[in-house]
Amino acid sequence: MGKNPKEINAWINDVQEVHKKKQPPSVSYTRPMPEIDHLMQVWPPEFEDALASLRLPSEEIDISLEHYCKLACALLDIPVHPTTNNKNVVESLHVFFTLYSEFKANQHFRQMGQTAEVMNNPSTPTGYNTQTMKF
Repeated sequence: MGKNPKEINAWINDVQEVHKKKQPPSVSYTRPMPEIDHLMQVWPPEFEDALASLRLPSEEIDISLEHYCKLACALLDIPVHPTTNNKNVVESLHVFFTLYSEFKANQHFRQMGQTAEVMNNPSTPTGYNTQTMKF
């Protein structure tokens, strides 16, 4: 191709066009999984209140990694279907991290996170809610 800038730019544009037309990767689960949009629905206020008052298990809990993953998925209503191998946990974790990714990319939740950062700033006037939002 040489050092011709026009050819290089044309090649870069061609590659970008190919990537634009490329279908996003898809995953076929062995059992039905909830849609991400369904998992992102607003929780009932009673559940939100319960979460605010409960202390969720930390990583120091004395259970196996597999059971900790199952617990995390259960809290978010992500099923872990029974199978004879760990593929069920892997599939559920895929849904879990897809949900996490969607929350991180969601404009509404990004704004809430920024608001929480302002509220947790020590220089913020008193009287504000100082709960930390962690994703």
